[in-house]
Formats: sequence, C-alpha cells, structure tokens
Amino acid sequence: MAMQDLGFPAYAVTWITNSVIAVGGGGGASNTGVKNQLKVFGYNEDEGNSFFVPMQDIELKDTDDAVMSLDSDGQILIAGINDLSDESSNKHLRIYKKNAKNLFEFEASYQLANFTNSEEYQRLCRYNTQRKLIFIACTNKTFSVIHKYDSGLRFELKDLDVFDISFSPEYCAFASTNAIHIYNWEYKLVQRLELPFEKVSIRGVALMKKNAVLCAFNRVENGTRLGYLARFEMDPKAKVWAFKKSLLLKNSRGITAFCAENVSGMLVIATADCTLRIMTNRLQPISKIPLHKLPITCVSLSPDAENVATVSADGTLAVTYVGKYKVLSSVKITDVGIAPRLLIFAVFVALIAVLYMNILFPGRVLEEFHNFTNMMTHRTVLLLTSWKRLL
Repeated sequence: MAMQDLGFPAYAVTWITNSVIAVGGGGGASNTGVKNQLKVFGYNEDEGNSFFVPMQDIELKDTDDAVMSLDSDGQILIAGINDLSDESSNKHLRIYKKNAKNLFEFEASYQLANFTNSEEYQRLCRYNTQRKLIFIACTNKTFSVIHKYDSGLRFELKDLDVFDISFSPEYCAFASTNAIHIYNWEYKLVQRLELPFEKVSIRGVALMKKNAVLCAFNRVENGTRLGYLARFEMDPKAKVWAFKKSLLLKNSRGITAFCAENVSGMLVIATADCTLRIMTNRLQPISKIPLHKLPITCVSLSPDAENVATVSADGTLAVTYVGKYKVLSSVKITDVGIAPRLLIFAVFVALIAVLYMNILFPGRVLEEFHNFTNMMTHRTVLLLTSWKRLL
C-alpha cells in the first residue's frame, strides 16, 4: 500500500491508466485558506515498494469551487467543478484532453444543470467508453447524458437524485435514494427495483455477470446508521429482477463509497469506520483493511482491477493492492457446516493426545489412549445424566 499527503481534503479520484491517477478536492467556495486543486500522480512499483510521483497540477481559476467528481477514459479527464465567476452561468462540467506531452489541457466546459445556490454541485460524472457517453448527476436532482464528441443531450431526467451509475452491454442502472432504475440503451425504463426495507439511502449500484444487480445502502436503526449490501437476480426467462438477499455490514457506521469489478465479481466498499471491505458478489466477506484517519469519500478501481485508489477528507490519497482478491471473488465460498468443523477439531485433539501420551507413557500409548477415551466417555454420560435430571 502507498499513501500520499495531498494537503487538501479530497473528494474525487479516478485512474487514467493503470499507473496514473487524478485526484481533486479543496476547501470549497468559502474562505478556508485551503486551495481547490486538481492533481495528477504517477503510481510506481519497484522491488516491492510502491510510491507516487507528482506529474501535473491542472490549473484552476480563483473562482473555481472544489473538484467534486472525476472520471477518465485514458485520453480525456472529465470533472465536476463549479464555476462561481458568473451567478447566471455555472459551467460545472469540465473536459480536459491529453496532449502530445501526456499532460492534460482544458478542452471545454458545459452547463447541464441550473443551480439555485453555491451549495449545489455536480455529484457524479461517469464515462462509458463503449458508447462514448458522459453521464452527469447533480445534487439539484438533475441527471443528463451527453455524447463525448458533440456534447449533444441524449437523455435527461428531472427530479431524480442519482448517487451512482453502472453499465452492462444491455442495460444501464441508476441508483437513486430509495430505488434502482434499470434502463435499456434506448433509454426506456425496464424495471424499478425497491428494497424490502423502509427509509433507505442507496449509495452504490453494480450490474454484474448474468445481470445480477448489487447495491450498497444505508438505513438508520435506533439512532444508529447501518451499512448494508443487497443482491437482486434476474429470471432469465421473464427478464425480471427480484430481491434475493441482503447483508448487514457489522460495525460499519454506514457506507461512504462503493465500486465493483463485474468480471470477477469483486466488491469494494468504503465504510464510515475508516475501513475498506472486499467482498464477493454473493455478499461473502473476503478482507477488511483499515485506511485513512477520516472516512473515505471516493474509491476507484484501476482498469486492470489490480489496485484500488481511495481518498479522504483527511487530505490523503492511498492505493491498495487488491488483485489477490479477484480470484477469491470469482469462487463461491461455502460454509461446510458445524459438523465437519467439529470432526476436524476432534481429530486434531486426538492427534495431540496421542503425541503427549507417547511422551508420558512410552510403549503404552494404545493402552493409555484406551483408558483416556473410556474415562471421557464415562464422564460425558454422567454429565448428560445430570442435565437430564435437572431438566
């Protein structure tokens, strides 16, 4: 694992290539004294050591707000940055393009949402490489899809608070506060998936293999915020999804960020207890990794899914190797049950007993082992008889 001190609270991170990362954040619109910044780092590994190399500070204007969302296809970098220079026009979507020197230059900016105050911002930007589409979600409940080349509006939703987006060859899924909205690529609603819980706040969604849908959500119980995962599965004949199961993430204090790798089925969940949790798409836990001093604000898997980048409001960037978990994610982990585990434990105890008896009673192991088993059987019968009488 590698850690980098940024010097500003970070809210967005994305991989540009498997060895280049963009990270953004800052103090925001208020006069905090913390500069709003967008930086690019190289991530290198050498003889078992991993480290960051500063590559570029992308220049922001004095009137620019903090960087709140990022994504990249390797050649362009898209960002959510409020432009506070003109109250009547806020071109919050920025597009930067890589030049011949592998540095990013400003390409264009667009306004897709009409914000009513400086607290509203572009929460999410996501790039679909296959269809050359850019998906934008803002905190004023506007959602837009534009094309990379002509910036023409392809699809738009009003009054929908979108927190996450996921794609598959057949569908796109949007996570709103209390439902998952499945659309086809003609932008027609296929199904609205609801959880069998009240007062949920969905924070992440992933379309997986065989059209399974995973979602990460929070709910408050007895004044405590709890983090959950849920899985929906599709009936291949009826083409309809149904709720399959859910899992409470113990001691999580809620989910703050989520991403997934749909080939292996690996899930990456950041929780408010400053922990990164790795799980399978069957909701089976693989690993828990403590990270950062404040909760993680954004997670991003590298294109090869070997590393995950995380940022936090504590002003740090971290990269954690997760490639070893991909194989485990694709294997169904099953519990063998209590009986086989007890049998294995009993065999282990018996072997230890034989070893000690061979030391204590050389040449009389079988005789003493027979006496030992008779004694334990007799005491067990007496104990069970006593319990029966008490009952």
